[in-house]
Amino acid sequence: MAQAKTETDTIDMLKDWYQGAAVADGEWRKQALESYQFYTGIRQWDPDIVAALEKAGRPALTINRILPTINLLCGHQRQSRSDITLYARKGGTAPVAALGTELIKHTMDGCLGQYQLSDAFADGLICGKGWIETEVVYTEDPDTGELEVRKVSPFSMLEDQANLAYDLNRGSFVFKVYWMDRRELELQYPKKAADLPAATEASDWAGEGRQVEDDRLDYEETAGIEGGGETDEDRHGRQYRVRECWYKRYERVLSLVHLPTMNLRRLKKRDVPTVKAAIIRQPELRQEFRLVERISPVLHQVVVVGDTVLEQKEDPLEGIVRFPFFRYCPYWVDGFVFGVVENLKGAQRELNKRRSQVLHNANQTANSGWKVAKKGNDEAMRKLEQYGSTPGVTLDESDYGGKLDKIEPNKLDQAHFLLAEKAGDDIKEISGVNPDLTGTNPHASESGKARIVRQTAGLMVSEIVFDNFDRTQAGVGEFLWEIIRTSDVYSEQEITAVAQESSLKDFLRTDEATGEVVVDLSPLRNWDQGRYGVRVAAGKAAPTVRIAQFEQMLEAVKAGLPIPARFLIELSDLPNKEQILEELRALSQTQAKGAAQGAVA
Repeated sequence: MAQAKTETDTIDMLKDWYQGAAVADGEWRKQALESYQFYTGIRQWDPDIVAALEKAGRPALTINRILPTINLLCGHQRQSRSDITLYARKGGTAPVAALGTELIKHTMDGCLGQYQLSDAFADGLICGKGWIETEVVYTEDPDTGELEVRKVSPFSMLEDQANLAYDLNRGSFVFKVYWMDRRELELQYPKKAADLPAATEASDWAGEGRQVEDDRLDYEETAGIEGGGETDEDRHGRQYRVRECWYKRYERVLSLVHLPTMNLRRLKKRDVPTVKAAIIRQPELRQEFRLVERISPVLHQVVVVGDTVLEQKEDPLEGIVRFPFFRYCPYWVDGFVFGVVENLKGAQRELNKRRSQVLHNANQTANSGWKVAKKGNDEAMRKLEQYGSTPGVTLDESDYGGKLDKIEPNKLDQAHFLLAEKAGDDIKEISGVNPDLTGTNPHASESGKARIVRQTAGLMVSEIVFDNFDRTQAGVGEFLWEIIRTSDVYSEQEITAVAQESSLKDFLRTDEATGEVVVDLSPLRNWDQGRYGVRVAAGKAAPTVRIAQFEQMLEAVKAGLPIPARFLIELSDLPNKEQILEELRALSQTQAKGAAQGAVA
């Protein structure tokens, strides 16, 4: 990957990536837009076909079975939200894992991260890609900032088309495209403010690919009112279109290793001479530190408006080389992605078509017509046509040659109705939302345990959908932990408060001079303990699995195992579960304090 030396070189490099990704992503974007239309039920018919049917006086029904199908899968995920959890890999790191879990939970609670993840899960089911981003924002805390997790529109993102791995970090770049208030952007980049108006009229970024922003506008029109979305001209009056690119470049990197803890710090180029000179002047430092040079990826961030570069950062995350974006794909086949909706479109079209045909046939057979011996005068024929199907109508046979008989209608065609029902069953089978998964069973006497077993088996069809979400959620957790562990986004005071609230006393000690409770963060910063001593995982995203685990734990308690009550409550669906757990923690602390006082007495 060539080094961009000037702003023009940077723009040319980014455009080349952007255009290639837009072309490669073009077909998916068309399918994604159509998938949202099918999910919402706004447009499941071809407009030309609807116009032709209306002209012929025939119905075009939309019986949206996709909406409840997707909502059921979303309901399973939402009912079984699991916290991102750190687990100890080896002895001695359990306290680090416990504190890390609480800090990540604190982050997710502060930004409603679980809801953001659920929204991304729904996007993935519908269009094939759900996106999450993480960022340190300074709106509420201008000092250290706050770590946030947010859902991003799938139409705002472009990734490296050459990456065939599920993990985004195997690729070279990620783009995010968004609109930003003009005043805010001008204040954020005052040196570039004068260039921004002209930058909005810069050359085309999409090249041969469909403009990413146009996809977003189409989606807004689909999700809202047809024709009601803002155009580029409308937005340019008050906003700028921003393109933000995060990319990796392999470079020779010099790092300083602290030998006792194996902590590693990447040195910036400006710091290398100073560090080398210090080690040369002080030989004792060689026993504690070592310089290591490796070929390693370095993260870069570039923010542009039009052809104007607003900001370029090398190593913006201070040594972290992961992208701050995470993609959820329910189905991933060697780089080809698709959502649950994609394979339901054919069955949904068939269902709509057959049900519409059934209604048309019923309308035709409801008033089959009349047989007359002789055509009467115009007034008589007009009366027959207008009132012949009206209940209680009285007609004079003499007006029709002395004989007037109702034509016996053909029996209603059952084939279209049966095909419509079959299409509905196909949607259940293809999506995996089968009777076992929904919990419906004709045998009312079925035990609860048997139902759980059957639902677990029914979930196997959709297991890949939830498993990939666990994979994405674990990636989010790993990134959050690295940010928390290596930055100052959580101050010592905040970490102390979290540790005290969670009764994690391994990191707390009382300062002999001041008597204040202080926190020892060295185990978190320690590379061996904080980085390699723990692993990040997400719980199973299947409610039946959680219920089954609860049943197993309950049986163990009944058998006499001394399992604390809080473990049972955490697996349960009790109302006010968090409040109950807080009360148990408070009670446990009170009992421990009383026991300690009794021991002293």
